[in-house]
Amino acid sequence: MSQVVARLKRKSVEICKVMSEEGDIIALPNLDDKVKFDPHYKPEEGQWMTIGSFSDLPYAIDSLGAVINTADFPQLDVDNALDAKFLCIIQGKYRLYQRILPSQVMRKRKWLNASGQFNLIEGEKIILLNDVPDAIHDTSSDDLYFRNFVALKTFFSKIEELYREATEEEVGKFLKNEVMKTDPDFTSEKVSKPNRQRIALAQEKLGAYTKQNVEQLIQEFPDYVKDVEIKDGSFLIKNDNDLKMAIFCIEERFYTTPISKEKRIANSILKIE
Repeated sequence: MSQVVARLKRKSVEICKVMSEEGDIIALPNLDDKVKFDPHYKPEEGQWMTIGSFSDLPYAIDSLGAVINTADFPQLDVDNALDAKFLCIIQGKYRLYQRILPSQVMRKRKWLNASGQFNLIEGEKIILLNDVPDAIHDTSSDDLYFRNFVALKTFFSKIEELYREATEEEVGKFLKNEVMKTDPDFTSEKVSKPNRQRIALAQEKLGAYTKQNVEQLIQEFPDYVKDVEIKDGSFLIKNDNDLKMAIFCIEERFYTTPISKEKRIANSILKIE
């Protein structure tokens, strides 16, 4: 038996039970194409990212873990159905999470029923279910599967900490590093959100480099980037794009192919373990 529960937009009620159904409600998608979550990596089309030991993380919803007693949940009132923030479909060991977006809610419309005999349906409230969930928690392996990290924030509070932005203090310190010479007009307030996320990831790597490591990176940098100057052994940062290229250099994203000798930038990085 499968069960559907919901979380309302208001936080006074954590989880409500919606309904139960004999058999599966949606088919479990193929999860074979998967990689371990890495903030540096952008998954390919149809690929799943995974976070292991998910129930041990503070973001997991305890009441939707391996053992669930829906009798403890209040029943969702039909009148409040459209106030749901997300649905969770419980199918055996799987928890299938789906956001409820405005585009998936239909109300006060006329429908032409084309099943059996044609007939007109008017004024019904409908929530469309996706064929593929936004996230899947396998409570047996304790792996969380997802394709879009942004979607996870709908289900799991503060999970964005796994892909956080650098603080104002960290950004300021990064820009004052001896390998950076920033234009006086380019201040920390002008650093974009993507670059703040990149700084949060790159600062530790930069701190671990030896002086020789940094000198080698800066020496090779002009071979790949022509529009960012090097001055006195430092990146000359005039704008946000200059900063992005400097961070890419620190993250060793520039490389030359061994056969064709093409110079490339890695837009996504996946460690091979």
